[in-house]
Amino acid sequence: MIQRLVAPAARRYLGIISSPALQRQIITSPLTTVPTRSFSSSQFLEEPSQNSCSHSLLILGKPGGGKGTISGKILHDFPQFRHVSTGDELRQHVRNGTELGIEAKKYMDAGALVPDNIMIEMVMSDAVEALKSGQSLLLDGFPRTMEQAVALDIELDVDLVINLCIPNETIIERISDRGIHP
Repeated sequence: MIQRLVAPAARRYLGIISSPALQRQIITSPLTTVPTRSFSSSQFLEEPSQNSCSHSLLILGKPGGGKGTISGKILHDFPQFRHVSTGDELRQHVRNGTELGIEAKKYMDAGALVPDNIMIEMVMSDAVEALKSGQSLLLDGFPRTMEQAVALDIELDVDLVINLCIPNETIIERISDRGIHP
């Protein structure tokens, strides 16, 4: 059985969704640390058998909070997951000049947030495709708004939510180290 975890911050995104199954998955204990052991030894994810169904996982947190790093560790130990990152999706669509990418780029160039309807279509098309092909799904940074959470709830059942609670000071330090220094 997959263990369900979510911090109170994620409740703001998912707590009022109509699905009773998703509501039962929310617990109030915050996840404040990330285990340093290999995820393959963790008991919250099981290796799928030939007859098992796919799983849907969400990883939430602030930008620079380690979602990509933790996602990479999960993917290393569980290659059956398809990683769908909102940032990667945006960059790919803009780079490929898709209709969604062209529309998103207008907002990005103006320094505005890409509207929910564009993000939902972009992420959910890839997510549904992965699940239909039998892959498990790791959504990185989605949903970020209530509208995105409702759209997600309509399309799929979420098995696990991980909310990374990282102090702002740590995030500022991490992002500062990413800059290019002459």
